[in-house]
Amino acid sequence: MPLVTPSLEFDSLLFPNKVLVAGFDEVGRGSLAGPLVVAAVILPADFIIPSPFGDSKTLKEPYRSLVAKYIKKNATEYSIVRVENVLIDTIGITKCLEYAFDKAIKRLKTPLGGIILDGHSLRNDIPTKQIAVIKGDTLSASVAAASIIAKVYRDKIMVSLASDYPNYGFELHKGYGTLLHRQKIAEHGPCVLHRLSFIRKYYVFS
Repeated sequence: MPLVTPSLEFDSLLFPNKVLVAGFDEVGRGSLAGPLVVAAVILPADFIIPSPFGDSKTLKEPYRSLVAKYIKKNATEYSIVRVENVLIDTIGITKCLEYAFDKAIKRLKTPLGGIILDGHSLRNDIPTKQIAVIKGDTLSASVAAASIIAKVYRDKIMVSLASDYPNYGFELHKGYGTLLHRQKIAEHGPCVLHRLSFIRKYYVFS
């Protein structure tokens, strides 16, 4: 089935006054190990949508990395924020998302007229108008772009960390709770990359 291409037209429908809009998305929210990564992207009005284009999970490597490079080169501006598993265990995933959203948006130097989030609203003190869109990465070009660069960034982190922690197969599952990963945790116990608050409900470790 062909992808439904997210569009800048959708962004313009949400913010019709030709204002600059930032799309925001996260990757790694449900992972059992590794960081949470978020991105904010501002696309210019003349940005040419590559084909295929959409939710980062629907694009395969190496094409997804090529699209991420294209986005970074042609975006008006973008920012990426990484939140480590220790902080996730300390304050919880929701507060980490709120922290990362605030940091990613405030890193942008370009004055914004609007922000589009994928999924649900986040508590913050940013005065810019914000609209949360369910499955926003399948509709909004800006959100899809944020999804893509965040996933490529996080995947590279997990592949790099796999050589330091070879017992877990991070290069394969990127820290998500696949059967292989759960078997490795049961066999070796958690390592310093694991979110203990996430896996405690499934395993008991001495």
